[in-house]
Order: sequence, then structure tokens, then C-alpha cells
Amino acid sequence: MREWSTVQPLAGRGISNRLFLVEADGERFVLRRHERWPYAESGRSLAALEAEVHARVIAAGVPAPRVIAQELGAVLLEYLEGETLAEVEEREGEPAVAGVWRAAGVALATVHALPESGCSPSWAAAEILENARRLGDRGAISAGLRAWLEAGAPALAASLQARPCRLLHGDPHPSNVLVRRSGSDWILAAWLDWEASRPGDPAWDLARLELGRRAEGLAVPSEFYDGYGARLDPELLDSYELVFQLRLARRKLHPRVRFLSQAADRYLKGLEAAQATG
Repeated sequence: MREWSTVQPLAGRGISNRLFLVEADGERFVLRRHERWPYAESGRSLAALEAEVHARVIAAGVPAPRVIAQELGAVLLEYLEGETLAEVEEREGEPAVAGVWRAAGVALATVHALPESGCSPSWAAAEILENARRLGDRGAISAGLRAWLEAGAPALAASLQARPCRLLHGDPHPSNVLVRRSGSDWILAAWLDWEASRPGDPAWDLARLELGRRAEGLAVPSEFYDGYGARLDPELLDSYELVFQLRLARRKLHPRVRFLSQAADRYLKGLEAAQATG
């Protein structure tokens, strides 16, 4: 039986869940309490789902923290030393972490090679219809834009019909990439925060990464795609941008990611202008 000595919140970490640094018998762990899980499967433990994903990606050779224990709404994770890619890139500049971006691309490509089943190409259209309804009902978009979105949803579903079904990270961005020093270089330590992982189209992960960087006025470094081995199709990016921005516009986001809400507002204004003149 371990003797737990300290439990303290991890300041500045975690938005959708609460994270704690736990010490026991001289070892450190991360405790994640699930506050919400948008892609939970009915009848399955959220913690069990996360443990399953960690085990799969680690077995595939992707660096990720091991799940030590899980029960109900919490998982106990291996503690890994390091900083986030976002922190180091901001402090030292993109060239200092080019190798990490390449390694992160290799790792995500490995995840996207893991086969899944049960993907439905209609999910994106269904989400557009639901968000158009909610935004329209509260007056956030015009009746004309709502009608345009509703009319275009079936064509979007058809265009995604043949997309592959693979395991996704679900929230890929540099704040979910852990790096550490190796000599004078920064290297990839782990992909973190797999709680939004689910089956889907790998292009959705890539679009999430692209759009998150764009909202911060940044681009995804070419080294990432060199490691990943493929580029994102611009038409897929456009399709998934519509889904993503409507989702952000509907939700109340954490203050730390308010820049995403601002980007979504700008996107909606652009859609309104294009629909009104086109």
C-alpha cells in the first residue's frame, strides 16, 4: 500500500479536467479528474477509455505517460519531466524546436495508422445542423446564413463518405506535447492529454492543429508535415474549419483559450459577409 504524502493542483494545467501532482513513497504522479468528456461512450467508464487509449498508443511506439491506475472519473498517470512545446517555442523560437515538431508529426502519423471502426461521415453535417440551429435560435447568426448552412450540410456529409476511420488524438496542439532537454537539443518526451481521443478522420486532427495555430497568428511548421509524411488537403481543411468554428462559436470557452472564441467570431462575420454578397 502506497503512502500518499502530498497532493497539489497543477497550476496552469488542464482546461476541461482538473490535474494534480501527487507524491507517494518518493515518486511523483499526475492525477486527472474528469470534469467532462465530450466523446464519452454510453455505459463505459471515462477513465477506462483513457487507459485503453494510452495502452494502445504506447504499444504502437508513441511516447505517452503510462496509466498507473483508473477508477470511475479519475486516472493516475506516470509523471514525466519536461515543458510543453508551446512554452519552449514561445521562449526560444521555432527553430529551437524544429526537431520536436518533426518527431511529433511522426508520432501522430503512427496514431493515425491505428485502425478503428464505427466512424460516421454524417457526424460533421449533423453537428453543423445542430450548431446552426442553436446559433440561429439565439440570434448569433442571420436567418440567411442558417439556411445556407442547412442547405449545404448534406453535400458535406457526402464529401466525407470515403474518409478513413482511425484513432485520433482529438486535441492536438503544442500545449499537449511534452519536450525535454537532451544535451543541447530539445526532444519529444510525450504526447499528452488523450481524453478527447476517439475514432475519426485523421484530417480532423490535422485541421484542429492548423486552426489552433492560425488563431494564434502562427503556422504549423513544415517540419511537422515532414515527420507526418503528408500534407492536409486544403478542401478538407475548409470543410472541417466550418465544423470547428461553429462549434467554438456555440460554446463558452475557458478564458485561457479566449483567442479561439475571437477567431470563431471573425470567421462567422466573414461567412455572413460572403453569404450576403454571394
